[in-house]
Amino acid sequence: MVVSCLSVWGLDHVFSLTVDNASSNDTGIEYLKRGLRLNNTLVLNGDYMHMRCCAHILNLIVKDGLKEVDDSILRIRAAVKYIKSSSSRLAKFKVCIEKQKIESNCLVSLDVETRWNSTYLMLDSALKHQKAFELLELEDKKYVFELQRGKGVPEIEDWNYARTILPFLKIFYEVTLRISSTSYATIVLDPRCKMDILTLLSDDNRHFDCGELANLKKKLDSCLNLLFEAYNDSEEGSQRNSQGAQLDDDDDDIYGVPFRKRKMSKSNGKSELDVYLEEALENPSPSFDILAWWKVQSSRFPIIANIAREVLAIPISIVASESAFSIGGRVLDHYCSCLTPQIVESLICTQDWLKGTPFEMRSTDGLEEELQKVEHGTTMLSFSQQNVDCVTSVATD
Repeated sequence: MVVSCLSVWGLDHVFSLTVDNASSNDTGIEYLKRGLRLNNTLVLNGDYMHMRCCAHILNLIVKDGLKEVDDSILRIRAAVKYIKSSSSRLAKFKVCIEKQKIESNCLVSLDVETRWNSTYLMLDSALKHQKAFELLELEDKKYVFELQRGKGVPEIEDWNYARTILPFLKIFYEVTLRISSTSYATIVLDPRCKMDILTLLSDDNRHFDCGELANLKKKLDSCLNLLFEAYNDSEEGSQRNSQGAQLDDDDDDIYGVPFRKRKMSKSNGKSELDVYLEEALENPSPSFDILAWWKVQSSRFPIIANIAREVLAIPISIVASESAFSIGGRVLDHYCSCLTPQIVESLICTQDWLKGTPFEMRSTDGLEEELQKVEHGTTMLSFSQQNVDCVTSVATD
């Protein structure tokens, strides 16, 4: 399918392909490489073609870590599932919240087991209502009876475990949101960072020892130089093919830079890459626009600007953050089966429309009543960005 799309779209050169970490993708990428090598359409012979989704890597790490407290999470999940299973149970739980004088903008949310970020949100909301759950255990015998059929009612140790791991889950949750943003920039080609990121790592020896850091820097230098030489050779080849003769002093190349001046800069012993890396870092202001910066600087660094234009377009995550996790368990499971077909269709279609948009969790307080009105046909939802995110969250809960 990928080969067919490349052919239909007329894409002659392939730099990278970002996929998740399924083992079948290794075989698929190698098959794709062999076909593209025959047509000589790979950049650097496909050495950097296989880009593994960073969000999916984080997902695997966290899921493996959550196995250590699996029973505690199962008990808390069962408690949340109980009160979310009917309106009467939810009403009893709200009474417990009022008696315990818990101040919160939203109720608890039920997670989906295949999405640890929803598990983080579930634990975060459940911990805020811990006293309400403890009171419910005393006042609702059916709550205790039903949970005893499974792993049991959450104990103090379970709540303490959840409270302990929550700060770690929050770090991974925020990182997932960050790297899944559509405006995330590659660090080395960010004029606010460049190679100074390695200096920061060397100052903090908790992450790398000196030998590992030296090997990382050597590998990064080698990668950058190989890219620079490949793009430089490609540009010079295209100039020879298009012009057929050596350029005059007044002729400009496709970047608007006199060819003679570029040759002179190379004769000084420093390439564009060396000059770029040696210049001072740009001010890391919130309003900094990296694409606008490279557009302006393309006359000074034509080859690197060409690299940046293509490298910055490579996503390090296959999808937006809210879709970085398996959706198989939340499309039409028995928790969502109470939704009308019209609501389900709207949610699925809206998710497709919003893919690639950074997800921001918002308060869902009051939306359950609004959904009931929609399902009975007494009102219509305006599918603005805010409503769609909130409705999707409620439906998942």
